[in-house]
Amino acid sequence: MTAVDPDPDSIEVTSPLRFTLVDAPAPVDQSGTMDSFYWGLGAAVVVGLVLAGFWLARRRRSHPE
Repeated sequence: MTAVDPDPDSIEVTSPLRFTLVDAPAPVDQSGTMDSFYWGLGAAVVVGLVLAGFWLARRRRSHPE
């Protein structure tokens, strides 16, 4: 037994996924953007200070005055 499709022009396609993606995009969460920026900046400063300390210590050892 074969199923007869109704007129394709009269079919309404209601896909909740399509309406979610097209009509109501998800809001972008930017609550932690600046916090992570400052944490990254602070970590970069700390790493820079540590590397500068190692560089100065090695320079003083190789050139005693």
